[in-house]
Amino acid sequence: MAKELVAAALRAHPDILNEITRGEFGTLHTWLRNDLYRHGSKFAPNDLIKRATGSVMQMRPYLDYLREKYGSLYRLPAGSVPGTGDCK
Repeated sequence: MAKELVAAALRAHPDILNEITRGEFGTLHTWLRNDLYRHGSKFAPNDLIKRATGSVMQMRPYLDYLREKYGSLYRLPAGSVPGTGDCK
């Protein structure tokens, strides 16, 4: 979910990563508060993620992140992750 939430926050505020490198978290915190935290108790997790990101929760962004981060370290083959089936 984190990867999807970061992508949604960046779509809304493309400069967030630059702000974070300067130690400024106000824009990110405001987005999280307005688009996620304030709705947390009103919606089921899947509905909350869909509201915040614009799409249903998916495994593919997380698997892509893991492959990018650990693929060369563990010499993982390119392509799909074994055992995951048809993940979105």
